[in-house]
Amino acid sequence: MSTNTINDRRLLRLIDGGKSQAEAARIIGVSRQAVSKRLQELRGKTTKVIVAKKVEQITDCKIDAMAQLTKINSDANEILE
Repeated sequence: MSTNTINDRRLLRLIDGGKSQAEAARIIGVSRQAVSKRLQELRGKTTKVIVAKKVEQITDCKIDAMAQLTKINSDANEILE
């Protein structure tokens, strides 16, 4: 088992630069499996952050929509009276 640790930024630069997982592993000095596992962990974290932001945006929109519908309902009731 390798004692090298994976520098996330370096790994992502290599992968984004077009290197394969095997090539990145050789350059960093770890196994291809270690690279694969680390990329899965990084992608999972990124996905969670993106989903959290989207949920927040959607929730804000629904709250705004409810406020608008409440105002429209109030205005309609005034007109009808």
